[in-house]
Amino acid sequence: MNVPKKWWWLVGVAVPIVAAAIAIVPDLIRNGDTGGGDTFTVIGTQSNTKVTFNNVSVIVEQAKQTGEELPQSVVETLRQALKLAQSRKFDQAIPLLESVEDEALVPALLNNLGAVYLATGNQEKAKQYFEQALAYNPEEETPLINLKQIPPGPVVGARLVNFSSQYSDDDCYRYQGFCAEYILDGKPNKGWVSADGKFPQTFVVELPREFLISSFSFDNAARGEEDRAAKDVEIYVSLEAAHLGYREIDTFTLKKGEIAQGFKLASSVRARWIKLNILSNYGNANYTELMEFRIVGQVR
Repeated sequence: MNVPKKWWWLVGVAVPIVAAAIAIVPDLIRNGDTGGGDTFTVIGTQSNTKVTFNNVSVIVEQAKQTGEELPQSVVETLRQALKLAQSRKFDQAIPLLESVEDEALVPALLNNLGAVYLATGNQEKAKQYFEQALAYNPEEETPLINLKQIPPGPVVGARLVNFSSQYSDDDCYRYQGFCAEYILDGKPNKGWVSADGKFPQTFVVELPREFLISSFSFDNAARGEEDRAAKDVEIYVSLEAAHLGYREIDTFTLKKGEIAQGFKLASSVRARWIKLNILSNYGNANYTELMEFRIVGQVR
């Protein structure tokens, strides 16, 4: 083919670019990537939920960062699983991803496991994998993107960072049910007992990341005398720190002896820290009890 001299410069530029692209394509095929970057998005089969997967190259690179070189057999299994996911054959992708979980235990793989479960409608299992991925790396973006697709539910990973009192620091564990931290353990048969009859009794809860909070739930069946049950409570939220920046969002009156008492907020609020103040009980002068405090929200 004769090319006019005035176009020779274009040939000189285009040929190296095409050659480089040809060199890259086999790697994309071998790694099972889509060629569209580090991630790709698929619509789930049980709803219109968009789920985001990490490409195989991301999993391979994360494994290298931990000092592991994934065997080619594992890479091939990951490639097959992602092809199935792209074809929306999520039920077939799940066992393949689970079969290499121990060998490729990195955030990107855990995200992909969560993604296939989310795509099939198993939100609880999906949330567990996304939270596990973020436990390895809180800055991992893809599981956060996927978590935002899940409707509001109980916040996983909240922890108590401060409280005003508990029944004898030495005895609370021995009595198996008096420690302040038990209000977040998900078990209505264990909970908190105050050290005295003073008010307010305060708890500060740190969420694993920023959430949009929509409701709260309380278990208020006291283990001791019924009049120990918490009664009036108020809730504050902060986006700044555990010790500052709080604003009051609501007050509730709890019924004694009842579990799973839900209170929906008029409008959802953003929060990273939550302060719970117990203002009164049902008449006991010495102690106050609360069994469980649940926070319901959605990742921001």
